[in-house]
Amino acid sequence: MPQNRIYKFSDIFEAQSFLNGAIFGGNIANGVFGLVGQVLTFIRPAFAVTFTPARGPEPERLRFADIKEQIESKSDAISVHQVGGRLFFLEKTPTDGVALSANDEVAKGLLGFDRAGSVVGRFYKPSTIAGGAPPCYEWGYSVNETTHVLVTWE
Repeated sequence: MPQNRIYKFSDIFEAQSFLNGAIFGGNIANGVFGLVGQVLTFIRPAFAVTFTPARGPEPERLRFADIKEQIESKSDAISVHQVGGRLFFLEKTPTDGVALSANDEVAKGLLGFDRAGSVVGRFYKPSTIAGGAPPCYEWGYSVNETTHVLVTWE
């Protein structure tokens, strides 16, 4: 049964990306160890990436720029972002939302996603366009420059 959900974001781009089907991982501001040789499998859009060593003095630590480059080089349909250190993936042309495989993948866990289950973004239409059919967003507001709230029906 559908229900209302409330989501809070610290950045307007983050809130907008959520509505457009982004999926959000963890904070990778200090880089990630252990990704080299690991596979990350996307279902939407469909592709996989096997992470390779970074250039520079610490090849085993993949920083945001390395992760972004390696993922975006495998698919021209996805963009990789970071806000306040938090990693997220977004379709370049939002349609259905980004989704990671349900496979138990080490890379998912290292990037801050649920390792053992599906990770699925949803594309939310305004309720006036969706006719109230979930998933849609009902309304949103900003308290200040750092607090953005969305109410969805899903």
